[in-house]
Amino acid sequence: MATDLPDHQRYYFSVGTGEWAGRFSFSLDDWPAFWRDHVGFWNRVLTIGMVVIQKVLGSLTILSTLRAFPAWGQAGVATNVVRIRKLGLTLYLLQEQYELHPNGSDLLVHSKERIGPIPFLFRSTKRHPARIDAQGWHATYLDMPLLGTLWTGHYQVLEDEDHIDAKLTCRWASTSEVIARFGTRSDDRWFRKLRETAPSPTTDLSCIIERLQNYRDWYDTVHDSRAIFTHAYLTITRIFDQQIPKKAFDDPNWVVALDIAFAEHYFQALDAFDLGEEVPAGWRPVFVAIQGGRTSVLEELVLCMAAHIVHDLPLALHTVGRTQGERSCVRDFHLANDILELGINKIQAEVTWRYNPVLRWLDSLSGQEDEILTNYGIRLARAVAWFNAERLANPTSRGEALASIARSSAIVVQRLLRPSLLSFTVVLRLVRLFSRLTRVWPGSDVWSTSARRALPESG
Repeated sequence: MATDLPDHQRYYFSVGTGEWAGRFSFSLDDWPAFWRDHVGFWNRVLTIGMVVIQKVLGSLTILSTLRAFPAWGQAGVATNVVRIRKLGLTLYLLQEQYELHPNGSDLLVHSKERIGPIPFLFRSTKRHPARIDAQGWHATYLDMPLLGTLWTGHYQVLEDEDHIDAKLTCRWASTSEVIARFGTRSDDRWFRKLRETAPSPTTDLSCIIERLQNYRDWYDTVHDSRAIFTHAYLTITRIFDQQIPKKAFDDPNWVVALDIAFAEHYFQALDAFDLGEEVPAGWRPVFVAIQGGRTSVLEELVLCMAAHIVHDLPLALHTVGRTQGERSCVRDFHLANDILELGINKIQAEVTWRYNPVLRWLDSLSGQEDEILTNYGIRLARAVAWFNAERLANPTSRGEALASIARSSAIVVQRLLRPSLLSFTVVLRLVRLFSRLTRVWPGSDVWSTSARRALPESG
């Protein structure tokens, strides 16, 4: 274990990263206290159901995948996906994000959970604190809301650093986990390299490509709709990386600098949303819309692409400058549209085949809503972004420009999600329903045969 790291970074980044598998058991220890507690009807039903399942089937399988992102937040972020399974069914799904505090021990846990095998029932989101101590060997999760009451969790890393024993308790019940690492373990050299390179300034598009791929893979794993645009962004950035040296740009370094500044605005919006911070006004309605589970794959692509161009592009242009005067890079800006034209059909085809191949043709029924995915639509939106960047450079129009940029994203969301024609609304709702039912999430099946083989024998 790395000894030069704060406790919480040692626990999540040095020991915890990787895949884990083990056994989970649930025990209702005090029935009178359970009946006295005001947990609500459905929590009682779920609790009794867990007791029955435990009695009939014995201990359950628990599987976990934890990833480290030292460059996120103030002191790094770790993400975790936990599944409790039996007979091929996921009985409990937990998606967590651990926001580490600069003090070296405390963190805030953001999580989504689902109890039961039915995907759209008994879902909730929650936040609670945690603390890592004993030089990264022990974790305490405080005030964890579960089944209508608060729990405390204690996780102890064993001496070999490949096993963890855990116990969760509340006033009337307890759970036990015994998990072991399987697969390749993250070592100290990996973390040191990541820690050294992550805070470094992004100087080329390969850094952006790597970050987009990390975000895309995580969103695929947790079934987050932001994966759709992130994958599209990854695709077009790879195309730009290949095409910039081939195009006759007056200043290719300016084009790269603009792409980097442009991407940074997207990363900032993603991190702010995940860490519970203030989300940029142009992104807030988009994230709320696509996280609501009522949009199709194509709508999610269009909404995010519109927000990125309408909101982020003028800000990025203002950051890199040279939008006015004799040194203006307007020619290079319009030449970049040719690269986008090369990639737009590839983006749309890749996204729909990756996330919704069955209903690819139904997504096209969105009609006018995918106009931003056309060459004309992108050129028009980028021209408006350049105009707004020029307004940002003028002190007298800067305030009005910022308000207009923020307002435009909300208008786009309203126009796409609430079409004026009633007949079109009915068709769109049917498309969304079928899109949700047939959506796929590539790369999310982390519970492989090797994981099942690593499970300890149940008693």
